[in-house]
Amino acid sequence: MKLCIFTFSPVQSFISQSRKLLDLFNSSFLLSYFTERLIEYIRNKGLGDVVYPVYAPGLKSTELAGYPNRIVIKSTQDLCERLREVFKKTWEDTYNHVILSLGLSTGERLQFEKHVDGYFESFCECQDFIDKKQWLETMELCQVEDAEDYGYTYDLVERFLGAKKSFRAYRGRVDEGIYNGEFPDGCTLCGERPALAIDWESLRRKKKLLLSSGEKLCGVCLTKRFAMEYFREVGRLNKKGFSSTKDFAWAPFKNRLIEDKRNDRNRDVISRLEYLVGLVLGKESMPIEYISADWLDPKDVRTMMEEAEQGDRKYYEELLDFLEGVFYDKEITGYKKPDNSYFGLLMMDGDNMGKWLGLKRELRKEKLSEDFHRRFSEGLSEYAKSVYQKAQKKKPCVELVYAGGDDVLAVGYPTSLLSFAENIRGDFSKTLRLGKATTSAGLVVGHESENLRFLLEELREAEKLAKREGRDRICISVVMRNSQPVSVVLKWNDLQLFKKITEYFKVKKVAEHSKDSLISQNMPYALREELWLFKEDADSYKPIVVSLLKRLFARKSKLKKEEATVLIEDLEKAGFLKDLNSLEHLFYIARFFSKLEEGNEAVCV
Repeated sequence: MKLCIFTFSPVQSFISQSRKLLDLFNSSFLLSYFTERLIEYIRNKGLGDVVYPVYAPGLKSTELAGYPNRIVIKSTQDLCERLREVFKKTWEDTYNHVILSLGLSTGERLQFEKHVDGYFESFCECQDFIDKKQWLETMELCQVEDAEDYGYTYDLVERFLGAKKSFRAYRGRVDEGIYNGEFPDGCTLCGERPALAIDWESLRRKKKLLLSSGEKLCGVCLTKRFAMEYFREVGRLNKKGFSSTKDFAWAPFKNRLIEDKRNDRNRDVISRLEYLVGLVLGKESMPIEYISADWLDPKDVRTMMEEAEQGDRKYYEELLDFLEGVFYDKEITGYKKPDNSYFGLLMMDGDNMGKWLGLKRELRKEKLSEDFHRRFSEGLSEYAKSVYQKAQKKKPCVELVYAGGDDVLAVGYPTSLLSFAENIRGDFSKTLRLGKATTSAGLVVGHESENLRFLLEELREAEKLAKREGRDRICISVVMRNSQPVSVVLKWNDLQLFKKITEYFKVKKVAEHSKDSLISQNMPYALREELWLFKEDADSYKPIVVSLLKRLFARKSKLKKEEATVLIEDLEKAGFLKDLNSLEHLFYIARFFSKLEEGNEAVCV
């Protein structure tokens, strides 16, 4: 009997090189699709028993990316060569569909194939089962933790696979694509390869909903952008797109429109909107549930009108007149154009996965065995199902991009994402049936027009920071427009403190004609001014810091003395009096979230 592990790369760079949320979804789904096809091949051919991940036929009905880029198989034969061939063919089928759908010439196709050929690398290692004595001989060691033969074999295969992955073949590429006598500039999405030397304006007119003005892509990024068309053709997806960043920034407003339609409020106005948007898109009508928030913003509609064909502009003008006239007339409809332009990205994954699955029993408290790996794999599958079900209940405020293995990637309205993260965090240890299993998360909030690739890099850094600070934490990072990211790391239990401060910042009615918040809106800046002198060694000056905080709350808040004292005690317990930068950031981010929540509690929580 043999144990085989198969994986492929790149993964993180392929996902992070995204300009639209559609790119993010397509890249995640494509990687999951590779694994799904490999597992189906193994099962259909009866080549072995897949230990990880658990095959989930029901996943196809969810339209969710739910498989990791890694497969562990028990087999009587070495499967590496066959799996590499299946992997290579799956990638070729995907990009060949794009080539055919675009109708590229022979020369253009050759350039395209230079970009995609060899982009993905697969790595595989198969070994016969070994026992403890053979493991010690191979590793030239004297002792090792007790484990089943499966555990020793798994450890050795992992080591050999890691060695293989450390050696990457260099593939030189000479790109000779020329269009109208000129070499193309770099791909506007990844910047790693030149854009294809083709007639981009003609392609943009043909695929106007998939290509934005000025975009010129390489073969890899074009495959990523058009992958959803391929998935629909092979019957793997019914999706026709993915929500935009504005859809999530305006999720409370869009949710309100959906509820109004459901409850027969503003019926004629919403029907008129559906008709006019449908007219622009060449349809009889477009249901409000599927109308992108871009079509609800007069500014965006005007921009799209300027880029539209001359003959189509009358439809845009009619929609624009309706939005600027009746639709946003508060006296007629009660609708006000949303002020918020910020959305969120959430990334979560399990802590210490290597320790849970490795030879050492430090966390596991039992011998490494095939049974444990199977139970762990089944638990991760249950966790992904639970995450999916909870995300469905939060639509359109939260939408999953990926949920597989111990990883979760989601996008949504910031406050909704935070409550979603808190909700699913407890499911991890529950479904794995391991009390000490924890997760860490990064949550980044950015402007809907911010560079998505930059936000994804910040998201990964936020998750890493949560792990560096001790794991079992969440790092919340806010990227204001034209500003540096502001981050704070919180233990999951300290989210209640964060929520309390957020509530204090909310502007509420305090008298007949007066509104105010319990904590002054400039409190973050007041903290900076008052406490900057003690930031280097706050712990040594704790009595002074506490005294200054009491004075600040007396001057800058309407909290009762007892409430202020309790708040300061809670801040001390959470460790914020030792790190005054984090204290300042905590109040800054809480104030930001309070603005998002004001007036939106009923429609996006």
